[in-house]
Amino acid sequence: MKRRLTKVLLIGFVLPLAILQAQAQRRGAPTGPPNPFAGNSQAIAQGEQAYNQNCTSCHGPNGGAGEIGPEIIHNLSVPLRGELDDNQILDVIRDGAPGTVMPAWKGKLADDDILKIGAFLHSLRGTAIDNPLPGNVTHGEEVFWGKGQCGSCHMLGGKGALKGPTSPASQPNTNPISSSMP
Repeated sequence: MKRRLTKVLLIGFVLPLAILQAQAQRRGAPTGPPNPFAGNSQAIAQGEQAYNQNCTSCHGPNGGAGEIGPEIIHNLSVPLRGELDDNQILDVIRDGAPGTVMPAWKGKLADDDILKIGAFLHSLRGTAIDNPLPGNVTHGEEVFWGKGQCGSCHMLGGKGALKGPTSPASQPNTNPISSSMP
């Protein structure tokens, strides 16, 4: 009986902790300083423009993959295996990806433009708390609970229905929301 309890404790508690530790190590800490343009709506718009001019032909609109380049942005709440952090993406933009057709943009684009592209890409995969949208929160709540009838399917702050997905920690990615609104 004691031996079985030891196995249960090992499998039930120690193994999950070891897996979480390994995942945390694989993701690691950010590889460099934070992007000075992250969260700056004007810089993000400029980054989107630079992305559309230089990157869309390979990576598709909004970094979702193109015919030549891979997906840059993964919009699910769980990270892809091997997903790059913001600074690693900036390094690939600057230096290219050896052994692939991805060119180095350092010297072809100003470093500020590269950073703005990075801020734009971050805005696509960040949460709403990372990428605040301009507007009136009170009015947004009125639309959510009133005319928009969002609460008839979605739950927010313990209120509403469970027919539609709820946002993790009430921090949805704003891109699907923004792009679905007229």
